[in-house]
Amino acid sequence: MKRDMDLIRTLLLRIEDGHMGIPAGHSRDEVTYHEALLIEAGLVHGEVARDSSGVVVAVSIISLTWQGHEFIDAARNSSIWRQTRELIAERSLTVSMAVLQGMLVETIKRYLQ
Repeated sequence: MKRDMDLIRTLLLRIEDGHMGIPAGHSRDEVTYHEALLIEAGLVHGEVARDSSGVVVAVSIISLTWQGHEFIDAARNSSIWRQTRELIAERSLTVSMAVLQGMLVETIKRYLQ
C-alpha cells in the first residue's frame, strides 16, 4: 500500500479533534495501515497489533506527540497544504515527511511576508 500524505494529514487533524474512525472515502485497511505509519513515524502515541505474519490487524492511538503537533501546525491551513502539495506534484516528486514539513514551513514563511 502506498503512503497517502493527504490521509496522514486528515487523520492527524481528526486525532487532534478527538474524532477517531474512518474518514469518508477510505477503507478500514487503508486507515489502519496509515495509523500504524503515524505511530512508526513518532507522530502519535499508540500501539500496533500484528498477526503472526506481521500484518497490521489493529491500531490503538492515544494522542499526538510533540512532533505530531508540530506537523499538524505546519499542515493545518488548507491553502498552504494545497500550495505545497501542488508544488510537489508539479515537479513529479515524492518527498519524505521531514522534507514535506520543511516545505510547509517555508510556504508559511512566504505567506507571512
